[in-house]
Amino acid sequence: GTFGAILEYGVEEKITEHSSLGATMVVGTMGVICKLKLTRASQTYLFPFQLSDEVMLQPVFYGTVAPLLAWLTVKKLLLEPLELKRKEEAKEKLRQSMREKVAAARQEAEASLSLMEERFRRG
Repeated sequence: GTFGAILEYGVEEKITEHSSLGATMVVGTMGVICKLKLTRASQTYLFPFQLSDEVMLQPVFYGTVAPLLAWLTVKKLLLEPLELKRKEEAKEKLRQSMREKVAAARQEAEASLSLMEERFRRG
């Protein structure tokens, strides 16, 4: 036999450098299935949820909207503030290293200036 028509759609988003999260909806003769996929480095975790044995509009709608709303909530409340904090820490680290470089350059310039003043007084 054949499986009939299958409609599959989804999204995958990179969360961190080594992690990604995805959600896929499968609609077909076997029913409505929502698959959540978490990939961390080389490990992949797949969580299939059977929402309905038959193709019905309500499970398709909720299987699409619920993960989307959950993702947007997690992104706005957790991921974006963490990313902003990481960027601020990186900026502060860069500022500190620049301050140290400027201080070292200033100290070197002052040493050169004092050497030149000493030579000028001798000559």
